[in-house]
Amino acid sequence: MAIEFHWARISGETDKMTKLTKEMEENTANLKKFGDQLLEEYRGSGATGFEALTSDFNQKIATYQQNVIDLNAKVQANAASGGTMQNLDVKQGNRFRNMSA
Repeated sequence: MAIEFHWARISGETDKMTKLTKEMEENTANLKKFGDQLLEEYRGSGATGFEALTSDFNQKIATYQQNVIDLNAKVQANAASGGTMQNLDVKQGNRFRNMSA
């Protein structure tokens, strides 16, 4: 059984991951902006409670966004063209080419 990497397909999927990451970053920014706009509209004791809620929400969103960015970086470093997987595949292929018959 042969092991084969489909580099064009892998490249396409890593490109999708990068696009998805950017879209998630935009969505996160929009959510934060929306929360800030709502906070500007609230007054009185309701604003105090909402401010605490949005602060917690913003912290969770920031953590989530950083995790998505970190995941994308790992995917790119390992699976994208020129990444760890491709470099290892080339090295292993070269080992077989250099074997004597």
